[in-house]
Amino acid sequence: MVPDANLAWLFTEVDWPDRFAAASDAGFTGVEMPWPPLPPEEVAARLTEHGLASVLVNVPVGEPGGETAYGWACRPDSVGRFRESFEQAIMYAELCGTRFIHVLAGLCPAGVDHDRAYATYRENLVWALDQLHTDSPTLVVEAINRRDNPTFLLDGLAEATRLVRSIDNPRLRLLFDTFHCGVELLTARPTAVAGADPAQDSISGHATVASRFAEVLDIVGHIQVGDAPDRTDPGTGVIDFDLFFTTLSDLEWSGFVGAEYRPVAGTAASLGWRDELRG
Repeated sequence: MVPDANLAWLFTEVDWPDRFAAASDAGFTGVEMPWPPLPPEEVAARLTEHGLASVLVNVPVGEPGGETAYGWACRPDSVGRFRESFEQAIMYAELCGTRFIHVLAGLCPAGVDHDRAYATYRENLVWALDQLHTDSPTLVVEAINRRDNPTFLLDGLAEATRLVRSIDNPRLRLLFDTFHCGVELLTARPTAVAGADPAQDSISGHATVASRFAEVLDIVGHIQVGDAPDRTDPGTGVIDFDLFFTTLSDLEWSGFVGAEYRPVAGTAASLGWRDELRG
């Protein structure tokens, strides 16, 4: 298990160009990011300079807060625009040696029913997989919680899992995010028995973030960690990370674990979870 730093969320105490050095100085050997505000050539140079692996990048998306804030992948009228954005991501990934490209499902467009948007997303994923060659990165998809994103296409982990299994291509994997999974569990069981938080309820028969991960292990490509309910440091919310990290160890997870959270008291103070993960 190897922790990596999401540079859009960690090391925000310094400007973007300096975050690569900050991550390396803090002991990270890999980084990920949604889409860097730097030219790909500069990113590649900084990765090399600081001995960092490029773990994951998102397909470029539209402006924050707009209808395309999560991209164009499920929009029937924007197939061409999606393909352009995916080709950008492929060029970036091949230049930087990136292992995973996250193809966000996107927000279901107004006036388009879910089935049509879902079919568009699925067709775009199949097309994207056809563009890959031997040295291309693996694609990942993610369920983003509906509490924060009510119109996000994929309605939870179960739907994302069904999608990956239905396409059945080893180059398409699931991105498992503890924060989104935790929020989904909190939303499903807002009043846990005996006052326990549903995201860490270990009573037999009740799902935990750890048990949900175990159910989908065979299709997981990458993990991102953040605590629920507010995407803060592991250990500052309701998710039982002792159980989650033990589960990763028991299941012999050997991939990267991306730090995608908002540090409560600054990045340096938030990194204690790495010792638990490595231990």
